[in-house]
Amino acid sequence: MGWGYCGQDSVGRDIGYCIEASCDHPGCKYIINRGLGCICGTMHGEDEYSCEKYFCGEHKASLFLEDLVTETVDSEKVQVLILKDLKCYYHMYEEGTTCISCYERNEKYIREEISSLKEKYERIEG
Repeated sequence: MGWGYCGQDSVGRDIGYCIEASCDHPGCKYIINRGLGCICGTMHGEDEYSCEKYFCGEHKASLFLEDLVTETVDSEKVQVLILKDLKCYYHMYEEGTTCISCYERNEKYIREEISSLKEKYERIEG
């Protein structure tokens, strides 16, 4: 068994890149597949950062840690330290994308984490 058809999700829908379906965004009829390229997150199934749905490119949002850190933190040394910490927990933003809803939910918490780590490392650098 490969990734073309890899089983079913928790609501009984077939999943895999050979499975054609409509985007899960309400009202969107764009035809996608239920493979990893369209999943919210980086793997089939739900976790604390993503939902278990599949979206077209218009309804996915990329969240890149580097962008969030560099727009908030001036010191390159502190940026490196923060990114090292964040990548342990938010690694999916290196390689994948989430739906707009999960992006909005996660961005708030990640920005709070960046702010907290910035204070910590600036005190140490101080």
